[in-house]
Amino acid sequence: MQLVLKKRSPKVTHPRRIGSDYLLSGLLHCGKCGAAMVGCSAKSSQFSYYSCHRKRSSGQDLCDAKMLNRDRLDAYVIERLKTRILTEENLTELVRLTNEEIGRERGEYEERVAAVNGQLEKLRRRLDRLYDALETGKLEPEDLAPRIRELRARADSLERTRADLVDTTDNSRAYRLEASVI
Repeated sequence: MQLVLKKRSPKVTHPRRIGSDYLLSGLLHCGKCGAAMVGCSAKSSQFSYYSCHRKRSSGQDLCDAKMLNRDRLDAYVIERLKTRILTEENLTELVRLTNEEIGRERGEYEERVAAVNGQLEKLRRRLDRLYDALETGKLEPEDLAPRIRELRARADSLERTRADLVDTTDNSRAYRLEASVI
């Protein structure tokens, strides 16, 4: 138990990162004393509240704030978020910004693939020239073999890089959003 408490300590893990059944955990502060508001339950967990942590831990003498009904407060905050933040205008702007980011990332991906393809093409041309020199007898096989092995290894590495780029992008591909879905 001590290990769990130590692990959940605010010095180790920020309160917002710790799972909680209380939506506003780590976000609310007491209006009377400024201490954090924590979730608590009453009547065998039938009712849930937010309560001043200072009041709960040190007693009523330090803070006389009342407990707040969790369900009503959570519903109020969610409704305010919907009406103030999740407006059609804000969501449309969010879609626009998201699509811009998707376009930027797609462009960066295409640039990386094009760069790898360009390098591969140069390597293939070099290999072709070496094969031509070998076939025409201008150079001896023992002279070319190490260089051909080196160029093939680099080409194989670039092929793997390109395949990794394609796999990564295919697995995490983000699709443009349509504002009409909102």
